[in-house]
Amino acid sequence: MGCCGSWCPTEYEDIPNNEQSKDNLLNNQSNDPNNSNSSSYQSNRNLEMNSEFHNSPGSKQDAKLAKEFDLNSSVFEGVEVQQKFTNKSSYDTRFVWVNIQSRTIHMSQFMTKDRRHKEASLADVTSVVAGPPAKVKRSSLDHSDIPDANCLTINFKRGGGIDLIFRNESDRIVWFSTLKKIIL
Repeated sequence: MGCCGSWCPTEYEDIPNNEQSKDNLLNNQSNDPNNSNSSSYQSNRNLEMNSEFHNSPGSKQDAKLAKEFDLNSSVFEGVEVQQKFTNKSSYDTRFVWVNIQSRTIHMSQFMTKDRRHKEASLADVTSVVAGPPAKVKRSSLDHSDIPDANCLTINFKRGGGIDLIFRNESDRIVWFSTLKKIIL
């Protein structure tokens, strides 16, 4: 494919690939009086050199959350629980944890974070309720001996939610208070 007009140059200048050559090229462009974009380009380049880059708008807030919470707690490290969706009646064993950076709750049928899992955004959470779920089939895992104090329900905007049963009340308390702080 060739040029079709007289304005197209017939010879091309190689662009150098090292930093010193780039700086020389930029200096030559900024000193060229025929280059109409030289001053604005140079001022933009100066802004880039003096500006700070922030990874994301929430990075300051994430740092604050990391200081506020124990990142070694079961909420962030993961814990084995009995889990069901609110529209179901029977529980399954799942490994659950919260990712503070992505603000998501993760659930896996494997007892590790590295394997396949489902996740839900904490931005969609409308409420966190400590106590027994609205719908449960107690005979499914013989939960008659599990106190209601070990139960937690997480409700979402688009309806539905997740019911969790923890092994002990202290884990449920940590999860409840941490989730409340994250979503509020």
